[in-house]
Amino acid sequence: MKINYRTIAILAGIVLLAALEVGVLFWSFSQIEKTVEAHNYASMVIVISSLLTIILSLSLAYLLYRESGQRLKNAVFIETEHLIQLQEEANTELQRINVTLQEKEESTQSLFSKLEIYQIEVEDQNTELRRSQMVLEVQQVELERQNDEMRTTSEELEMSRDKYAEIVGERTKELKWANEQKLELSNSNRLLVEVSRSKSDFLANMSHELRTPLNSVIGFSEVLLDQLFGPINEQQKEYAENILYSGKHLLSMINDILDLAKVESGKMELELDTFSLWETLDASLMMFNEKAHKAGIELNLELAMQADVEIIADQRKLKQIIFNLLSNAIKFTLAGGSVNVQARMADVDSLEISVTDTGIGIKAEDISKLFKAFTQLESAYTKKHEGTGIGLVLSRQLVELHGGRIWLESEIGVGSRFSFTIPLRQIGCCGLPLQQERHNYPITLGI
Repeated sequence: MKINYRTIAILAGIVLLAALEVGVLFWSFSQIEKTVEAHNYASMVIVISSLLTIILSLSLAYLLYRESGQRLKNAVFIETEHLIQLQEEANTELQRINVTLQEKEESTQSLFSKLEIYQIEVEDQNTELRRSQMVLEVQQVELERQNDEMRTTSEELEMSRDKYAEIVGERTKELKWANEQKLELSNSNRLLVEVSRSKSDFLANMSHELRTPLNSVIGFSEVLLDQLFGPINEQQKEYAENILYSGKHLLSMINDILDLAKVESGKMELELDTFSLWETLDASLMMFNEKAHKAGIELNLELAMQADVEIIADQRKLKQIIFNLLSNAIKFTLAGGSVNVQARMADVDSLEISVTDTGIGIKAEDISKLFKAFTQLESAYTKKHEGTGIGLVLSRQLVELHGGRIWLESEIGVGSRFSFTIPLRQIGCCGLPLQQERHNYPITLGI
């Protein structure tokens, strides 16, 4: 229970006033028997004390009234708060009940929706079943019809079985004959391969036998031209020059035939080395510098920055490829034209080298003939130029030996562009650097 100190204080005040009033009365009665003045004085004191007592009593009564009113207000306030709390709890409970009712209503609606969907599905399934039943009836009719046809067909097969057996026998004989022909063709191909290899071996041996006397003819012709054993006249000098030129030309053809025979016989091997692509191309162009200058043809070398590298390949065979392509380009380019050699990276692991001329060009239908051995295009212009027709064939073989490919783009009256790719390094070559850049700028060389 909570102690109200204000009420206790008021009660204590009342007790003190009562005690004071009693004390005053006793003092007044003691003064009555004395003098008149003392009697009057005591009477005044009693009156005053009575007035004070009344005033204090009224004050204390007012204070008690206020205290009671305040307590009543507090009680009413507390009760009001309690009622408000009860009302809030009732509202909360009503809201919860409403939410529950709403959820149940939604659940009920969902169930009704599902029931409607299930009803629709059941109706669809019934419709599908009816349709399937109709399809089955149609299929049954169709199966009966097919059974009738199969019976008819079976009877026809029985009637024609003997005829088909005869046809199969004949076909078996034909297949047996075809297999025999295939075996003979396989044997013929094997013999052709052996003959081709024997031909290549014969050409290789004959080329070696022919080069020995040819070297003697070339050597003696040079001795005559150098006039080591005495002077010769102009006609003799002209004959000696013709002998030297013809001997060198014949030796070049024999060398080409020998290389082609080696490639076809499988005896050609790559002699790998690390060398600068730029130096190789530059040296190849320098070999034709004087010939191109006399013919009034401009030679150019264009090397992309990324292509100025060192590669691992057979340098002599690469020079031979470029020599054959340059020789053809200069041979079929008229005075005032140009021949350009370009090199660039085809991809990360290979280079693309091309020889472009402004010559007479080649017809599209004749391009396939260029890479066949001992084949030259028939025209009034090409017959003016000598050659065996094996240079491009040998170049293709050497490119493919390196793992690259060669192709041609040409247009009549505009010129031709021979291009080939070559790997930066050959498979199986170890211990040699892949590439080493020498410049940070593209190279363009005009000769």
